[in-house]
Amino acid sequence: MSRIVLTLLFFFSLNAVANIKVVASIKPIHSIASAIIQGVDEVDLLLDLQQSAHHFHLKPSQISLLNKADLVIAINPNMEEGISKILTNLPKQKTLYVVDSEHDEHDEHDEHDESSINYHVWLDVSKMQLFAKKLTNKFISLDPKNKAVFNKNLQALELNLSKLDADIKVQLDQYKRTPIVSYSQALAPFLNANQLNLITSVVNNHEQRLSAKRILDARKAIKNNSVECLLSTVEIAPKRTRTVAEGFNIQNISIDIIGSNLNRGPNLYPKLMHNIANTVEHCLK
Repeated sequence: MSRIVLTLLFFFSLNAVANIKVVASIKPIHSIASAIIQGVDEVDLLLDLQQSAHHFHLKPSQISLLNKADLVIAINPNMEEGISKILTNLPKQKTLYVVDSEHDEHDEHDEHDESSINYHVWLDVSKMQLFAKKLTNKFISLDPKNKAVFNKNLQALELNLSKLDADIKVQLDQYKRTPIVSYSQALAPFLNANQLNLITSVVNNHEQRLSAKRILDARKAIKNNSVECLLSTVEIAPKRTRTVAEGFNIQNISIDIIGSNLNRGPNLYPKLMHNIANTVEHCLK
């Protein structure tokens, strides 16, 4: 075999293994990662369809996908509880969290309340702009030869996210004073980022027990503030929100904050955020 052929084979073999294998946990994060890595490679999506980010059982193929990945992108092990064990067992350099909380590792004297952290950060576009920069730097460290592509993609993504953020703020600006009650705090990052008037959340998270006191407190808030919009996420059983809204002239609307029915890829995140904005506006009209 000639020296030229051997050189070509060596070159192609290097390029065959050069690309990084990336896995993202949920669709919104997958979308951001896909926008940055496009033109170089694709990102695998771990959770698709109606799988809950909080509770699910990994299939052997999903476990293999995680173990073979060069990089696993997730919100935080406390958010994706179904994969928390495997995430914490992966080498630290193979994971990148959107919420990188060092206080997750605490001793017996640490009284930090994990429930006080809202992990639904993708609902705040500005937070995803910051994460996109962090992710781009990680991609460059893993695949420096494609630095120019990653930076070019980041620049385009930043422009798109800035426009997305501005458009949503303009769309919802007239409703800043309109009172809202949210069933859980999952939607708080979106409502707060757009300076909307969140009066109260019935429960801290959607798995929390709906006690009689929480129902009474929420109903009192609705009555005292003349609230006409009750928001929840699709994980919430309708009977729970009906218990809170019964007897009031109030819009009771559920929102898909993951994008379960949207096609994965770079365009998913802006579509998801526009859908959420449209649904919130509908509730407030």
